[in-house]
Order: sequence, then structure tokens, then C-alpha cells
Amino acid sequence: MSSVLERRREYLRLMRQFTLDKGFFTVTDIQNATHIPRSTAQDWVNRLLGEGCVLMREEKRGRSAAHYVAISAMPSSAC
Repeated sequence: MSSVLERRREYLRLMRQFTLDKGFFTVTDIQNATHIPRSTAQDWVNRLLGEGCVLMREEKRGRSAAHYVAISAMPSSAC
């Protein structure tokens, strides 16, 4: 179980970093950075999406991949 939590922490950290650097990330970004199969990267994104740690910024359109953002990397409003 602890290895799953470690991987979750690693993938979430990576997603935060992509969000800070580019403003979004794709499943392919995670796949290439971690050298895991695309289906595994998609599973992690979907899991974190369901947990509310990640939001879909832009849906997939044609050949353009869906864009996601990590919640913790988004600036909070001043209100």
C-alpha cells in the first residue's frame, strides 16, 4: 500500500510541476516523464480527477489531447 501512496505523491508532484511550467499537462506528458504505459498514466489522471486533485481544463478535440491542471498548483483568488 505504501508504494501506491508513494507513486501517487510522485505523479501528483509531476502534475503540479507541469501545471506551473506550462499551465496544463496531458496524459502524454505524464507518460513520457515517468516512462509508464499510456493506459497507466491515463488511469492515474482519472483517479486523481475523481479525487478532485486534478481538473480537466480542456476536453479532447480531434487529435488535440485533453488538458488537465493540478488544483494545488493553481493560484487561489484574492477574495
